[in-house]
Amino acid sequence: MTKPLISEQYRALNAELHGRKAKYGGKGDAWADRVLDYMTGAGAFSYLDYGCGKGNLLAEIASRAPMVATQGYDPVTAPQMPKPADFVTCNDVL
Repeated sequence: MTKPLISEQYRALNAELHGRKAKYGGKGDAWADRVLDYMTGAGAFSYLDYGCGKGNLLAEIASRAPMVATQGYDPVTAPQMPKPADFVTCNDVL
């Protein structure tokens, strides 16, 4: 059995924020240009947005780089454990 990455109490607080604030976790697409530049420089073919929130950055990367396999992880909005990726971002999470 895999140990949870965050406590249930912290996950519940994040879920409450996502539900109460429409823009909470939804501003990641502002980083798209920078992330795409770094991914191109690294020659990445897969991408993980760790702490993807509402998935705005993930969606922007997927639409602008369709040849890159994209996935997101967020304990509230996308709780499945992610697979390894060539390139990982973790914006506004820690």
